[in-house]
Amino acid sequence: MLTRTVKPEWAFISKRVVRLYSTGPSTDAGGRRGRLTTRETLVDIGRGAAEDQVGPPCARSNLRPIRYSARFSSPTTSSPPTSLVESPHRHPYSLEEFRAEPVELSGRLAELRARLELEDLQWSMFRNRVDKLNQAFWETQSTRFEALEQKQRDAVLAQTVNLPPESVEERLNTRLDQFYASWLIDQKKLFMLYNWRWWGLQAALLKGGWLAQVRDLKWKLACWRDTIVP
Repeated sequence: MLTRTVKPEWAFISKRVVRLYSTGPSTDAGGRRGRLTTRETLVDIGRGAAEDQVGPPCARSNLRPIRYSARFSSPTTSSPPTSLVESPHRHPYSLEEFRAEPVELSGRLAELRARLELEDLQWSMFRNRVDKLNQAFWETQSTRFEALEQKQRDAVLAQTVNLPPESVEERLNTRLDQFYASWLIDQKKLFMLYNWRWWGLQAALLKGGWLAQVRDLKWKLACWRDTIVP
């Protein structure tokens, strides 16, 4: 459940693009080698889809939902326009002078990508399960709390119809203070069980995040190696 806003938007978290250059002799139609040319290769590991998105907070749980996108879905290797990836430094030569050729993924890269995609899918599914656990707990607790709180208010107002506003407010505050204290005592065990479960997931979350960074590094190194090693 998302908050009702005039213009709900999802914010992009990250974008991963690998831009590679390799230099080698050009080959004409007859197979003869000519002058050296520089080939530019853009490996976009998930154009558009490689961006996790964060939504507006839920009105009940106050948690922000996250759409976890695949990091390695639909990679492309092409020669992009210069506006796609901006460089903070000015290139000493015009890249338009060099011939840029699209590069197909090799069998080695395709096999690696398939394995990384599967591992990344498992990681996304695990994070979704953790998010659903948090969402279900806090949404349920907030719903029950608000319902019981409103019940206390209605009971006090029904008993103080003929009293002045000052007395009504005083009795209401006293009743709510008692309710808040009893709520914390009654829910202590449930909160502890949730905390133990949450703490138990931290090791898996830390390990999963570390392995995700390792996968990114493996993919970038493999793309770099594929451009310089035949």
